[in-house]
Amino acid sequence: MTVVSVVNMKGGVAKTTLATNLADALVRRENCTVLLVDLDPQFNATQCLLSGEEYIRRRKAGGHTIVNIFDDSPPPVVSAVLDDTPPPKLELKDIKPWSIKKGLDLIAGDLELYRLEMGAGQGREQRLRRYLEEIKADEIYDFVIIDTPPTPSHWMMAALLASSGYLVPVKPEPLSRTGIDLLRGVVERCSNNHGHWSAPLGVDRSS
Repeated sequence: MTVVSVVNMKGGVAKTTLATNLADALVRRENCTVLLVDLDPQFNATQCLLSGEEYIRRRKAGGHTIVNIFDDSPPPVVSAVLDDTPPPKLELKDIKPWSIKKGLDLIAGDLELYRLEMGAGQGREQRLRRYLEEIKADEIYDFVIIDTPPTPSHWMMAALLASSGYLVPVKPEPLSRTGIDLLRGVVERCSNNHGHWSAPLGVDRSS
């Protein structure tokens, strides 16, 4: 299972366009099974694949999102006087992607990702990697494509830690190229702080 992140420090360079179309092309042209992970709190990749009505329907039906992977907080304490039992903690292996079509599944994005904060030592930046290791054992997917936010955040670090390589969409303009220089620093910190090297797979020029 090959895991690839689509990253750039600058927005508006077609990261989501590249991620969703790459996932679709791998399914249609190469007959691969693909998991698309929407790690951007704005969840544009999810909105590309699902209507608003369908997204809400799946959420109301209990569908899991990217928040379930990162929110490892314990269940709320319930009063023993009321004889209630707290809901069971959701294990990583129990988080189910959404089926989009044959060969393509989605870990849906979620605005609630904004409310999660990663403090030093929490280890949340490792949870996406751990989740993908869990599902790798099932040998379901040939590729995992991760759409990332355009900021040097914990979420981008989580994507790089889970990836064997990354693609950089870029426009032929100075600000877009600046994003590549900033990205190099993030990749180096990932290597220095976590001992994980994600290989650059190429730069995709978008118009």
